[in-house]
Amino acid sequence: MNPDSFPCLTGHSYDQVVSAAYRKVVMTERPHYDHIIAAMSAPDATVFWCPYQRVILPHRFEGNRKGVVVVSKVGPVDIKVI
Repeated sequence: MNPDSFPCLTGHSYDQVVSAAYRKVVMTERPHYDHIIAAMSAPDATVFWCPYQRVILPHRFEGNRKGVVVVSKVGPVDIKVI
């Protein structure tokens, strides 16, 4: 199976699950914390699985526009890949 045939592509269930938290934070204006394992493309086009933790914070931008600020750090996650 080609590792970038699904996880690296946008618009699929994996992408929707990971990105849903951004919409939730904008709508609720409450922070969100989670663990992620994401397929990343390296500069040499190889694909690797990157575990990281992230905090998504609500933010107001110029003109009172709603958005988010994300802080993430590569590190251990409480997810087991099967």
